[in-house]
Amino acid sequence: MLTISRNNILLDSNQPADTTIKNQSLYVVRTDQAGRLTHLNRLFCESTGISDQDYLGKPYIDLVLPEDRDRCNDTFKACLEAPGEPQRVLLRKRGPKGIGSTQWEFICLDKEEDSTREVLCLGHDVTQLVKKQENLENLVKITSRQNERLKEFTYIISHNIRSHVANLSGIINGIDRDDPADVDYSLELLKVSVGALDSTIQHLNDIITIQQDIKVPLKSLKLKSEILKTARLLQQQISDASAELKVEVDAEERLTTNPAYLESILLNLISNALKYRHPERQAVITVSIENEKDFRILRVSDNGLGIDLERNGAKLFKMFSTFHGNRDARGVGLFIVKTQVEALGGKIEVDCEPKKGCIFSVYFKAE
Repeated sequence: MLTISRNNILLDSNQPADTTIKNQSLYVVRTDQAGRLTHLNRLFCESTGISDQDYLGKPYIDLVLPEDRDRCNDTFKACLEAPGEPQRVLLRKRGPKGIGSTQWEFICLDKEEDSTREVLCLGHDVTQLVKKQENLENLVKITSRQNERLKEFTYIISHNIRSHVANLSGIINGIDRDDPADVDYSLELLKVSVGALDSTIQHLNDIITIQQDIKVPLKSLKLKSEILKTARLLQQQISDASAELKVEVDAEERLTTNPAYLESILLNLISNALKYRHPERQAVITVSIENEKDFRILRVSDNGLGIDLERNGAKLFKMFSTFHGNRDARGVGLFIVKTQVEALGGKIEVDCEPKKGCIFSVYFKAE
């Protein structure tokens, strides 16, 4: 860490500014108390690709990237309010090799020849350190996600699959082989149990496949056509529920994404809206698209039972989480949706109110 002290600052302002700092590997920038530049050392000019003559007398903030200016101004102000106390700030800089990172310390000093003050700014390049830190943080996030997945899979194996096996064992051990009717009945139970076990294993296999996709292939799709195709797959369920599906998307609207993932996302969200419709009113499901700076937002809203997010929000997208006691609920759909959306580099958010409905917002990275 860079530390400014009176041992490494010579306060003779008559000397050239480059000689006032013993450590010549530092960037040196001086301003008056109004923030006008009075000196830029050679190392700083070389690293940023500028000429000091172009900036002397101009506001120091002209050297700062727009996104960092508020933070830099706050540091400069704190420096003036506490003379002699170094103020640290991490700023980015644009140079010949691109954007880099610099750790700065600002200190307000009294000039010896008059009663005015100046601000001395010392900095050193920490670009590689910042990159290593970002890589480390990414590794921590990846490790955390992997640990979470391991817990989920451990839960599946230790709880769900074990439950299926225990159920199969119970059926087999309880068969009365001397009673043909009991044998037939037990065989039907075995078929149901084996089907449930196969479904659990298939869900697990689907999730592993999604998470192993290093680069998901993308394609430009006509969104409304894809939504209507999904609606045809769910036509019987929509009809049985007497539901209304509104598609508020222009016919020519396109979305660049993975076709299989989009179909899965739409199937899960629309079928969930049908499954958890409110029994006292007609189900109305609306699908729309909205543009944001970095994302295309696909929204699926309904007027169904809703979810108490304060109570259940933390486990909403967890595997095997169910909330309404439906016998056919498996608690897998939303987990798969979240996994697929994240594999596409997006995210999913939900806004729900109990007994009023939900709005699921799926964020696709803008193409």
